[in-house]
Amino acid sequence: MRVMPSLRYCDWELWPDDSEEVRENQRNFAKLWHSTRSNAARHWKVNAGRRCELYLVPKEPCLVSRVYISPLAQGGSLLRFRAVTDQAQLSEVRDRIRGVLRFSLCQQSRSSASFRSDSGSSTC
Repeated sequence: MRVMPSLRYCDWELWPDDSEEVRENQRNFAKLWHSTRSNAARHWKVNAGRRCELYLVPKEPCLVSRVYISPLAQGGSLLRFRAVTDQAQLSEVRDRIRGVLRFSLCQQSRSSASFRSDSGSSTC
C-alpha cells in the first residue's frame, strides 16, 4: 500500500457525497488519517466513519468519553472536532482548550511577525 504524503491544505471537494468523484476524494482523504490513527491508537480505540471521519474512545478514563473528528464540515473547508465530556469535567476541558488556543495563536503571531512591515510589539 502506498502512503500518501501529508498535505497542509487539501482542495479536494469532500461534500456532498452525491458523485463518485467526491466519494473517491473522501476515500483518499481517509488515507491521510493513517499517521493520526497510528499515534492515537496508543491511548484511544480508533474507528473510521462511513466516509473519512474518525471516532475515538479512550482506553482508560480521561476528561472526555469520546471524540469525533471530521473534515466534512462546511463543505470540507473546516476540520470539525467534537469531544464529549461530563459536567464535572467541563471546566477542566475548557481551560485546557483555551490554553492550547492561546499557545497556538501566540505561535502563529510570532511566526508571522517576520512578515510584518511594522515593528509593533507582540502580546504573547
